[in-house]
Amino acid sequence: MKYKFNDPMKIPPFEVAIVDDNALVRHATRYMLSNNNINIAFEAENGQDCIEKMQQSSQKPDIIVLDMEMPIMTGFQAAVILKKNWPLTKIIAFSGRDDSESIRDILAAGADFFLSKHSEPAAFISLVRSASGLV
Repeated sequence: MKYKFNDPMKIPPFEVAIVDDNALVRHATRYMLSNNNINIAFEAENGQDCIEKMQQSSQKPDIIVLDMEMPIMTGFQAAVILKKNWPLTKIIAFSGRDDSESIRDILAAGADFFLSKHSEPAAFISLVRSASGLV
């Protein structure tokens, strides 16, 4: 099943990084983004891996889709570092925990947006496009 929404040809290109410790979630996220003509900058399996890839990358992603609960370095910890070092990169916190306290905490840590992993694919693609600032 392909998830295509609106007309992706009308949106200028932008890059998204996917950070999640679950390989299946990374794959599904990459699939949805790619099928909507959204470029993938890189994938990382935890916050530390993401920070290292950001430091090594000459072309920074416009958006980071960041899981909150990961081993080694959580999304909460990574969001603080990402916002300090790359303030123009938008962070979409992506989590199965969607209680008000968790949402408040991740937004306070530096995430620009929050999306529950229980959301519909169309909502995810819409938020990514909106976060790009190009739509």
